Amino acid sequence: MTPSKSKISGTYFEKEVEEFFGGKRVIGSGAFGNYVTSLQGDVKGIKLPIIPDYILAECKFGYGGTEQITIKREWITKLRQQAKANKSLPALIVKMKGVHGDKEDRESAKLFILNWDTMKYICDILEEYEEAYVKLIEKYEKEKG
Repeated sequence: MTPSKSKISGTYFEKEVEEFFGGKRVIGSGAFGNYVTSLQGDVKGIKLPIIPDYILAECKFGYGGTEQITIKREWITKLRQQAKANKSLPALIVKMKGVHGDKEDRESAKLFILNWDTMKYICDILEEYEEAYVKLIEKYEKEKG
């Protein structure tokens, strides 16, 4: 059976996410993710600098056309459950379909979406690092001068 055009486009987008952010594309996540925890999410193991946790991403391509993107609550609910089961942070990565033009236009059609809890967690970690950095600089300045 030949895969549909939307399946091919979705797979291409998952590969694009894998290449851009790192991590590993989960082959078979759509078919087997409900049954096998290790096959949940579209791309797993995305690592952001400083953040100790990995990100589990659900990738969606199309869903609304060139001017808007539809985000379904069921995607978010499922993603949060899967990320928790995989001890990861959830992220929804979306791309609008059919956006052409210059690089800025093409890049504006791609979004990396975090829920508030995940964003707050990341901000708290960054704040801790900032505080440690300031203390280190203050200590260096004190010793130096």
